[in-house]
Amino acid sequence: DVYEEGAPADGALHADKVNAIAHWTFRDCWDYIEVNGVPYHPLHDEGYPSLGDVQSTLPVPKEKWFEYAGERSGRWSGESKTECGIHVK
Repeated sequence: DVYEEGAPADGALHADKVNAIAHWTFRDCWDYIEVNGVPYHPLHDEGYPSLGDVQSTLPVPKEKWFEYAGERSGRWSGESKTECGIHVK
């Protein structure tokens, strides 16, 4: 979501979270980067839209970056794995 209301566990301060770009697509992000001259990692210029580990990340043709899930299509190529494990319960 764009807005999440919450408070720290100790209750000292009330904290709200706002993610202004929560609904941006990968194309929206790249449009912003290009229009505003935002620096980005040089591996993007070598065809890597998203980085996994060095053994299983492959470059992806830029025209595929903006297809559904295309930005992650070079990760774990040829494997049934789709996540690194950090975000999996």
